[in-house]
Amino acid sequence: MRIDQARVKASELVEKITVFSDTRLVDKSALKEIIAVMFECGNEPQLKELTFTAKYILGVLRGVDKLAGNPEVNNLQFLKNELADQIKKFASLLQNYLSLATEKEILLERYFGKHENAFANIQMLISDLEWVKMFFNDGNSVE
Repeated sequence: MRIDQARVKASELVEKITVFSDTRLVDKSALKEIIAVMFECGNEPQLKELTFTAKYILGVLRGVDKLAGNPEVNNLQFLKNELADQIKKFASLLQNYLSLATEKEILLERYFGKHENAFANIQMLISDLEWVKMFFNDGNSVE
């Protein structure tokens, strides 16, 4: 699919997700670009793996936050290690996913460039991808 067509379809899908999330998306324009890559390259399974990993990361992070103040918890280090492993996995998945895009240099720079906003961009994307995962889990599809 051409990039202009992919962007239109991505905009439509992001609007549905925005409604679903009760307008809780952090960076809709970045999410549109990520979803446009899926439409452009036909790689829905990779997007779904990204969304799963994003949701899992946030779940582990919530667990770490919840257990951090409890001195009786013995598996906090396990959760921290799991979180680190999942963040590495997400970064690798995202790089591979973006490498398929027509505008890969721009997208890779946004998330992996040597600038102060790169990590914040990844954090916002993870948050928004969690909503995409919940949207899919609710029985919605990309169409």
